[in-house]
Amino acid sequence: MTEPFKRIDHVVFNVRDLDAAIRFYTEVVGMTVTLHAPERRRAFLSFGERFADLRLFEHDPDGPDADRRWHGFNHVAFMPEGGRSVLEALHRRLQDRGVPVETIESFAEGRHVGLYFRDPDNNRLEFYHEDPSWIRESRSRMAQAVSGRTREEGEPRIELYLWPTANGLKASIMLELTGLSYRVHPVPLGPGAARPDGFADISATGRIPAILDRDTDIRLCESGAILIYLAECVSSPLLPLNGRRRAEVLQWLMAVSSTFNPAMTEARFYLDQNPGRAPLAEERVKGQVARAWRTIEAVLSRRPHLAGEDLSIADVALFPYLARAASHGVRLGDWPATRAWYGRLAAQPAFRKGFDPLGRGEVPPDP
Repeated sequence: MTEPFKRIDHVVFNVRDLDAAIRFYTEVVGMTVTLHAPERRRAFLSFGERFADLRLFEHDPDGPDADRRWHGFNHVAFMPEGGRSVLEALHRRLQDRGVPVETIESFAEGRHVGLYFRDPDNNRLEFYHEDPSWIRESRSRMAQAVSGRTREEGEPRIELYLWPTANGLKASIMLELTGLSYRVHPVPLGPGAARPDGFADISATGRIPAILDRDTDIRLCESGAILIYLAECVSSPLLPLNGRRRAEVLQWLMAVSSTFNPAMTEARFYLDQNPGRAPLAEERVKGQVARAWRTIEAVLSRRPHLAGEDLSIADVALFPYLARAASHGVRLGDWPATRAWYGRLAAQPAFRKGFDPLGRGEVPPDP
C-alpha cells in the first residue's frame, strides 16, 4: 500500500495520583483539561488543538491489572490518514511482519478503534482511528473546554452569514462536507441592503461569507480562510495534515482564490451584466478567463481533482464558479475533463445541498 501519513495523536501516562497529575499538567505545563472522569480514574488534557494530546490513567502499582500496573509510560498512539481501511491495512502489515497484536479495542459504538502492539523494547504502541462523527464531537468538546463557552443542546456550532453568490456557496458546501451543524443568516447585497444584526462584528471586511464558531468565539471572513478553518475543525481529509499533499492543496486553493475566481467574477460583471459598455475590459477579461480554463482543463485531464487523486478544499473553492460558467461566456461542453469533474461533484449530496443554503430549491446546473 502507499505509505499513509501518520502523526502522534496522543500519549498515555499511568499516574499514582490523578488529581496531583492534573494540577501539574495544568499549572506547570499549561494544558487544559478536556475530560475528567474520576469514576473511571482518568483524565484527558489538550494544548488547544486536539481533544487529548495527553491522557492520564490512575493505576495502583500494586493492583491486579498486570498489563498496566507499572508507573509512568503506558503507550503512544499513532493516527494514520485515510480512514478505517488504512487501519485494516496496517493490521495486515503487523501480521505479515510477525508482530503480535495484543488487542483491538473499540469505543463509542465503534467510532474510534485502537490496535495495540509492542516494539522490540516492549514499548506499547497503538494505531488509532477516529470516525468523522467522533472527531466532530471531540473537537467541539475540546474547543468548549479551552474557550470556557457552552452551547445549548440542539444549538448549531457555526453561524453562517452569506448570500448565495459563487463565493458565498463555498462556505455552505464546505459545511455540508464536514458535517458541522450550522445556521444560515442571509446577507443581501447591493446599495442600501439591510445587513443582519451583528454582521459587522463577525466580518472584519464587511464581506461574505463570514462565520462565527460558537464553541470558540472565532469570527472569520474570506472564503479561503473559512475553508481552511472548517477543514481543520474536524481534521478533514479535504485538507491533508502535513507534507507534500497539504502543500499541493494550498497551492491550488490560492490559485483558485487569487487567479481563477477573480477572472470569472470580472467576466460575469463585464460580459454578462454589462455587455458592450467597456470593450477593452471585455477583451482583457476574455483572455484571463480563457487562460484560467485552459489551466483547469490541463490539470483535470491528468488527474481526477485539482490537487491530485482526492477531493480537497481547492475543488470546493472552484466548483461554485464553474456552476456559473455561462455567465463567463464559457460552455462546459467545450472542456471535457472539466465538465466530467463538475458532473461528479454536482451529483454529490453535500454539493447539492450546500448549493441551496437559503432553501429556495436551487440546484447546480447540468454540466
